[in-house]
Amino acid sequence: MNSSEYNPVDQSFTRTQIIKLWAVVTIPLALLAWLVVPLVVYRINVPAVLTYWALLMVGMVWQMAVALWVISRQEGKLRWETIRRFIRLNRPRNPKDGSPTLRPFWRMFLSWPAIILCLSVGVLLPLLFIVLRRFTSFDYYIVPGLQWPAYANLTELASSEFAGQWGLLLAAFLGWGFCALCAEELFFRGVLLPRMQGAFGEKAARVNALLYAAYHLFQYWLIPFRFIEGLIIARQSRRFSSFWPAVVIRSVEGLATLGLVWVGVASRPLTMLPVATLPYISSRPAPANYGRATLSALPAYDPAKAGSSYQVDLRSADVSALDLQDDGATLLHADFDTHTMWPAATQMPADFDPAHILELGKNPGLGVRALHAQGITGRGVGIAIIDQPLFTEHQEYAERLRWYEEIPGSLTSFAQMHGSALASLSAGETIGMAPEADLYYIGGAGTSAISILFYNHEYAQAIRRIVQINEQLPPERKIRAISISTDWLPFWAGYQDAVLAVREAEAAGILVISVGKATGLPGNLTLLGLGRHPQADPDVFESYEPGSWWAANFFTGSDPRSLLLAPMDSRTLASSTGAEVYEFNRYGGISWVPPTLSGLYALAVQVDAAITPEQFWALAQQTGRTVQLDHEGQSNPLGLIVDPAALIAALREP
Repeated sequence: MNSSEYNPVDQSFTRTQIIKLWAVVTIPLALLAWLVVPLVVYRINVPAVLTYWALLMVGMVWQMAVALWVISRQEGKLRWETIRRFIRLNRPRNPKDGSPTLRPFWRMFLSWPAIILCLSVGVLLPLLFIVLRRFTSFDYYIVPGLQWPAYANLTELASSEFAGQWGLLLAAFLGWGFCALCAEELFFRGVLLPRMQGAFGEKAARVNALLYAAYHLFQYWLIPFRFIEGLIIARQSRRFSSFWPAVVIRSVEGLATLGLVWVGVASRPLTMLPVATLPYISSRPAPANYGRATLSALPAYDPAKAGSSYQVDLRSADVSALDLQDDGATLLHADFDTHTMWPAATQMPADFDPAHILELGKNPGLGVRALHAQGITGRGVGIAIIDQPLFTEHQEYAERLRWYEEIPGSLTSFAQMHGSALASLSAGETIGMAPEADLYYIGGAGTSAISILFYNHEYAQAIRRIVQINEQLPPERKIRAISISTDWLPFWAGYQDAVLAVREAEAAGILVISVGKATGLPGNLTLLGLGRHPQADPDVFESYEPGSWWAANFFTGSDPRSLLLAPMDSRTLASSTGAEVYEFNRYGGISWVPPTLSGLYALAVQVDAAITPEQFWALAQQTGRTVQLDHEGQSNPLGLIVDPAALIAALREP
């Protein structure tokens, strides 16, 4: 390189100038991300990830404008040749003699650390965070500061809501290219890096990487990884005296982004099928098989894990050779089914009758069967459930199953316990709250090959499908409730998609009940489940206690009217293993509450078709009962327990 060639060091910035320029491009993006986006993203019917990146692109345009302004101030003219020379968009130079070269440059690019790092920042790290959030308490207890909104992840582009929108690939490519290259790299490696040597000397690359990382205040969880990425890019750009290392290394991230978008647009949507008559059953999953284990000893029950399901799991087990006379206390914690092979009566505890416990568990409780005897059964009211694949043949609900369809791509080929349980609790003939309700079921949500990305998107897809089905139903047979035994939080994948889908269902007059949420539910009310001793009468309100898994936190003096409670523990459920098989579930979960309350809503709709979710919850609150529980010498109120008979009586009042 001769002395007449362009040397950016001659135009070096001072430290003050560098910090000012950094602040000018960083602060607007941070304000957009944390002030403007939250005000807009949930108020418009546009996918949140697209809204997020569209608004941030405003900040990127500003960043590019600042870079071009600096170039024009330095050069006086803003032409392509001027820009190209200013940012060193020239052939990489050999670090030894300064001659143009490509060979060492390509060796750098093909190094695995650079490629893996860019893939990690763009895709693998967000995926890791999603996995940790989905299956652990990562956000809550380990790193609470990582509860950022899901729409800030590029992984949201891998969504089934974009199925078939192939134009999004081009939009994503152009958008990524503009943000990464025309804004970020143009500013940090094109404008700043070559002019930082005078202020920072040999530390220029490290300081440039630090500024680049700190600039990502709009995605603060990636700052440590952006620093490492920035350090690799800055060092290679400085080493080869060229802007091309930044372009090539960041392009790996761009390819990963396109891969995410491709996953979304190539996914299979639920397409409306031409169905002339109901019922419509798209598939019939094979029954589950628990196996038939012969136990040599009774499983132990650990009180320290009180409320944990299946500690004493005897479903489909053969314990006929065991002497259980002294194991009555353990058996009261057991889960079993009609396939369980018990010992002879002489080898069983005198006060433990599995057949009696199974029958007690079938009773929905709280006087509901008295309502059924009066003809209040939910007849003609539609209830929809979204959950895992359903065993469609069970006698509890098979005759009233009007629609069954699965989310495309489910990994499971057989029915799951969860689905049969929910269907029977809601609309089971002998178990359910609404034994004559019409049942609609979308299965497979959360069980697809990439459900870690699609999880809440799949629920949103299923909700919209139910709304489509409902539009084709006659007025007297409409779906009035959707039961979803999961939850979605702002930092879970697909949160906004699920929120928008729920709004669409609500606009169609459908109550949506999920874990922790429900249409029209007052903000001061929380839905939880009740516990019950397996031998206690389900119709007696005093038989109930706090649900097993939250009982330890109950006696805290909280307002009892802040809880709306429905039966949960000691329930008998339809089994996914056979059409006439039932299983007793000693310790239930919050999953059992949405279908139970959906069934209760169906009873209310049968009595008053004009009832709204808001009116339903208000009546449930007004008519709910409390009972007194004795604990450590103190009497504590438990409630509100839903009182179906009182609720229906209130509806009937003129």
